[in-house]
Amino acid sequence: MLIKILLIISLAIFNPSFAIEVGDSLTIREIKTLDQSILPPSYWQDKFILVQVWASWCPYCQKQNVNLQTLAEQTKNSNLRILAISIDQNPKNAIEYQKKYNYQFPMAMMTESLAKEIGKRRGIPETYLINPQGKVIQKNFGLMIDAEFFEYKKFSQ
Repeated sequence: MLIKILLIISLAIFNPSFAIEVGDSLTIREIKTLDQSILPPSYWQDKFILVQVWASWCPYCQKQNVNLQTLAEQTKNSNLRILAISIDQNPKNAIEYQKKYNYQFPMAMMTESLAKEIGKRRGIPETYLINPQGKVIQKNFGLMIDAEFFEYKKFSQ
């Protein structure tokens, strides 16, 4: 009986019931990308950041990653930064996926600290737009229609 109680308590403590929402803060710190590059906090500082949570096995993520690549090309060297965070269990799958499709925007693995900050997700892909002050100003889950997705371009100015 004591073991059951301890199990329930541990699940309650370690199971994130928190989910980041519009208005919450989300700080992107140093990121190690899938290609082993290090993006320091200064890379993200004073920029809008579009964060997408994805997985290599997700067909909706694949479509949206194509749009992310197009957006990255259209907004290169602008006020908008893009970060795609994989939730793949095996980093090798995410790395092979990035190489296969030749994505040129930063892709990284979900870390324990990012998972704590983001919390639960409703589905993937899930996108968060963070303003230069570090506040989430938009959150979407599921595949976005192209016209809606490319509205993110306005944050590159």
